[in-house]
Amino acid sequence: TISAVDAAALVSASPAVDLSRHIREGERVLVMGAGGGMGSILCQMLRLRGASYMVGVSRSPDLLLASPISCDDAIDYTTTDIFSAKKYVENKFDVIVDLAGDGFRRLEECVERNEPLIVKTAAEGGRFITIVPPAGAIFEIHSVWDAINLFVVACLWKAFVSRTWYRSKLPKYTF
Repeated sequence: TISAVDAAALVSASPAVDLSRHIREGERVLVMGAGGGMGSILCQMLRLRGASYMVGVSRSPDLLLASPISCDDAIDYTTTDIFSAKKYVENKFDVIVDLAGDGFRRLEECVERNEPLIVKTAAEGGRFITIVPPAGAIFEIHSVWDAINLFVVACLWKAFVSRTWYRSKLPKYTF
């Protein structure tokens, strides 16, 4: 009894509501993939939850600045590398929510090159939250072991490492 349009909105809204629960009032948040269905709903939820400053990353940044999404700033990822933006290196995010994928790998590369991050480290309370597995948005699974390795082992390893050995270099990883 539900229309296709309503079903599509529900599919995007449910994970967005769950992700928004990880954000506390007053936090600075970067949403990668903010222009998609889930990202636009998440931005609205974060605004209601009291995010103090929110930046969206999308191919269409003008849409992110307008109501109802209402980001404080927007970046076009096709023309600007968010991970080297000086204004965010100087005033770091509390949380990065990655709906597009590849963000944590980029942070790891910054650490390897001794470049400053745009997000606080785990020791400073920084967090990285994603719905995309470490292999990226496109992957192949040929066995149960492949699925376990991709969705459990790799994610738990990143979470463990970001909270222990690299807690002073990377934010907490959550999948």
